[in-house]
Parts: sequence; structure tokens; C-alpha cells
Amino acid sequence: MAYTFEQIHTVADSIAGRGENPTINKVREELGGGSYTTISEAMRYWRARQREKNLLREVQLPQALQERLHKAGAELWQTALNEAEQRLAQRHKELDEDKEQINRQLADAQDVIQSLEREQEQARARIGELGQRLEEREGEIGQLTGELEQYRKELFEAQTLQKSSDKEIAYLHDELNSAKETIGRYEQRFEGLLQRFEQGR
Repeated sequence: MAYTFEQIHTVADSIAGRGENPTINKVREELGGGSYTTISEAMRYWRARQREKNLLREVQLPQALQERLHKAGAELWQTALNEAEQRLAQRHKELDEDKEQINRQLADAQDVIQSLEREQEQARARIGELGQRLEEREGEIGQLTGELEQYRKELFEAQTLQKSSDKEIAYLHDELNSAKETIGRYEQRFEGLLQRFEQGR
């Protein structure tokens, strides 16, 4: 809550009236809050006014002169008070402008954060998609690996069968050659017997 100089001075007078030193913290406690800057500025004027009062008490002046000085002091004080109020209002205006600028910067930062959060969500979705595709590819690789292992097994069995067939074919070739030799010997014996038969006729 914003307090006026008059309210602050009233509290300071009350504290001083109890015989206590009206410090900024005490005044703020009595008020129940308030800006340190405003209270400090108001107390500066309050102490200046107290010094003026003390000086006036020490100087014995004619009543008419005292009244004129009191009136001049009151006018001077009112002028200073008005100036302080104007400065405070200007300061409040500047603070409001700073607040608006900070709010704009905060809104821009929030927009950036939301944009980054959307990009992060898209990246997570993309990562999930790529992870699923990777699992599918790993499954396909596993299946192909199984098929390749089966082909290797079948190839090994075919190679083994081929080796066995080659051995059997070589054996049959040997048997065929042996049979041809046997047939050749029989043919020679048959021709010899045939010649002998022709000669015996």
C-alpha cells in the first residue's frame, strides 16, 4: 500500500511523542508496511522540519515575527511537500512503465518457452517414431538373420550331399570302367572262340 507524506509524518510525530526515535523501520512497522523509498524520503523532510522547529524554539523572536516565520515555514514546507509528492508520482509513473516493459518481456519469454516446449514435444514424438521404426527394423533383421542361418544350414547340407554324390559318381565311374574292361575281356574271348569255331568247321 502507498502512503502519503502526511500519513508518514503523523506516525513519526506519534512515535516522537512517546519519547522514541522515529526510525524508518519503526515508522514502517507502525504503518503496517509501505515502500522504504517513500518512507525514507518523507522522513528526510520530517527531520528537516524538526530541526527548523528546534531552531525556532532556541531563538526568542517577537510574536509577530514568529507568526510570519511560522507562516513562511508552513508555506515552504507545503511547497517542499508538493514537490516531494510530484517526484513520488513521477517515480510511480516510471515504475509503472518499467513494470509494463517487464511484463512485455515476460510475455515474450513465455512465448519463446511455449515455442520451445512445442518443439520439444515434436522432437519427443519424432524420437518415439524413430524408436518404433528401429524396433521394426531390428525385428526384420532378426527374421532375416534366421532365414540366413537356415539358408546356410541348407547350403551346408547341399554341399555335404554334393560331396557324397561326387563320391558315389566317382565310384560308379570306377564300376563302369571295370565293367567295360570285363566286357572287353569277354568280347576278346568270344571272338577267340568264334574263330576257333570257324576253323573247326
